[in-house]
Amino acid sequence: MQIILITPVKTEYHAAREVFSAKEVTLDENFEFRAAEAKLGKKKIRILQTGMGTEKIPLVKKFIKIHKPDLIIDSGSCGSLHDDFFSGYLVFSDKIINSEDSGCICMEAEFHKALSVMTNSHTMVQVASPLADDTLRINIKKQFQADFCSMESYSIIKIAEDMKIGWLCLRVVTDNADSFALGDFKKNIRKNSLYLYSEIKKLLIKKYEK
Repeated sequence: MQIILITPVKTEYHAAREVFSAKEVTLDENFEFRAAEAKLGKKKIRILQTGMGTEKIPLVKKFIKIHKPDLIIDSGSCGSLHDDFFSGYLVFSDKIINSEDSGCICMEAEFHKALSVMTNSHTMVQVASPLADDTLRINIKKQFQADFCSMESYSIIKIAEDMKIGWLCLRVVTDNADSFALGDFKKNIRKNSLYLYSEIKKLLIKKYEK
């Protein structure tokens, strides 16, 4: 089984490498992002650090076309749009929305069954820039009925959907997408990323045995 695990920022990428004991590899110069590879049983895992936002999404799509994975995992940090979901909360999203055009992708039933270990599923909205404003946070939550926000999830999952590849959106809360977001993100990103990738590793061992 071939898996591509996508991480936006350097701290997340290094946490994933650490958890999976992955070795960095040199990519073709056309791919302007870091990559590492690891084995987990019979699974081959490629970890990519593709940057914050959607600038490198065309390169990600090209990389996926070449390597033809069985599973794409959108991972990394996210902001909570609910005060009830605090830093360190593990987020499994089965509905992903694009705030720019209201595009919406929902997970198919067979993947829900495979993820029965995850008791709660949520709605993730992709935003164009980090939310660091209380009023904007409230408006985004209300407009899209979303629980969490990220800057990459919809674009990554859309590639998987278009190519008919299985996908997971698994993230961890680092902040509340409010006026304190930047400071909270910096404080929590390292420890929360290690937790996220440890949980992803456990999930892959339990639920994807091929």
